[in-house]
Amino acid sequence: MSYISAPSSNYKEVIKLELTSNFTISASGGGSWSQTGNDLYLTAIAYPSIAKLTTSRIAVVDESTDTLRAYDWDGTDFSQVGNALSITSLQRPCVTALSSTRVAVTDQNANTLTTYDFDGTDWSATGNSYTMTGLGNRPKCQYYGRANEVVICSDGAGGNLESFSFDGTDWTSASNQVAGSTGGEVNLTMLDTDKIALADKNGALETWEFDGTDWTQTGNTLTITGVSNPCISAFATDQVAFVDAGNEDLRVYQFDGTDWAEIGTELNLALVTNQLLALEWLTGFDFAFLDDQNDDLRVYTNSGGATITDNLANDLFDTIFEAADEFSISGSASNNGSGYTVTTLTDGDNMTVGGALTNETGVFTISIDVQDNDVLTGLNGVFVSR
Repeated sequence: MSYISAPSSNYKEVIKLELTSNFTISASGGGSWSQTGNDLYLTAIAYPSIAKLTTSRIAVVDESTDTLRAYDWDGTDFSQVGNALSITSLQRPCVTALSSTRVAVTDQNANTLTTYDFDGTDWSATGNSYTMTGLGNRPKCQYYGRANEVVICSDGAGGNLESFSFDGTDWTSASNQVAGSTGGEVNLTMLDTDKIALADKNGALETWEFDGTDWTQTGNTLTITGVSNPCISAFATDQVAFVDAGNEDLRVYQFDGTDWAEIGTELNLALVTNQLLALEWLTGFDFAFLDDQNDDLRVYTNSGGATITDNLANDLFDTIFEAADEFSISGSASNNGSGYTVTTLTDGDNMTVGGALTNETGVFTISIDVQDNDVLTGLNGVFVSR
């Protein structure tokens, strides 16, 4: 160990500080986007829908091939696993996962909600289909954290939200029907148990919560201009990835309990106007994406980011955090990635960095390379390891 001594004005020294304290890491997707791995071409799909079965397995359904299929992701490539199940005359289907081996599928043509199980090789229908009168255009179903329950929103039902429960044999209504979206082309994603985000073609992005009887909106509606065929997928209880065929941008929006706001950097995907899209969170900041013009199944990754908060709030950390843009960071908590790079300052007890993958509070060590004379002068007399 040694002390930092104030350097001369014409000499730039690099000092490594190892800081051990109780920190809270709050991860976010407020970074930039890039494609990860290779495309998998799927022949002639239309109106695709994706559901996450596990962090490396998805279910895909579409109306052109009239099939339900499973694909595995190995970090570089997608490959089909098991056999496809043919479903007669599918129209505007939507799939949501109830477990790692069970999905629910809505079908506009038959006005049905049906359960399917996957044994690793084959898909099979389980129990009875539920027929809904006037399900209408592009019905969307979404699991929301209650076992074997989904919420459905459809244009044909006036944009109403209603929950349904599956007992292993039959689906039954599990809530009152309430007025949801009036915009059409609705897309849903689960934020938390009994909480969903809803987007529609009018550009509305909203939060809805379920009390066991009714769905009610929480907070304000964000109106996004130029939206067509929106898709959203949550990767945190307050953040969603968002893409639509009108703006053609892959984005991140964050909900603070009252309002939605965009964070991070958009990626323009150069899509075709009015093409149909599917987006589903896999793990970390990885998202499966599929469109019905290129017919390519691919993964996009957000570089992420995090705020690190020193819970002891002592003067040493205040001094360092106040000069956060002068540092690079490496090191990790027990479940975090390393190689953080400081990006922006939050306040005297916080710094924002890139690369963290989880939300976590605990005692761990961060190594910081100090590379600026003014900062070193400010830290004069502090113990460091060199």
